[in-house]
Amino acid sequence: MKLIQTLFILALSLVLAACSGAPSDSDVRAVTSQSEKQMDQQLAPLGLKWSDVFETEVKVKNKAKQDDGRWLVEADTTITAKKDMKELPENAQFTVFSLFGDIKKGQPIGGGAVTTKFYMQKGDNGWMAVR
Repeated sequence: MKLIQTLFILALSLVLAACSGAPSDSDVRAVTSQSEKQMDQQLAPLGLKWSDVFETEVKVKNKAKQDDGRWLVEADTTITAKKDMKELPENAQFTVFSLFGDIKKGQPIGGGAVTTKFYMQKGDNGWMAVR
């Protein structure tokens, strides 16, 4: 009898966890990835792709459901250079320098992790950042 109760409690816990509706950490990273794709479009005329030059690491700190159905997400984002400035195409060096300074491979941009807060909401095509 105890085994059946234990299995029931475990199954109920899993169902409740699945129904919580919170965005997963991978959902948060996917939203960040969408921002990187937008940066790719802006960097394309320079012959650059964000993911070729920078690595973005997102660590979710907190998720809180709001009364209006959105989720307030707090995350630490660290952007690290994958290349030295001199490895970039010459026409892109000035633009990258004006945005980020003289980048060096392995160097965190902006001095390290930046804590950001943003809202997420589930739409027809999955999770998205909203205002």
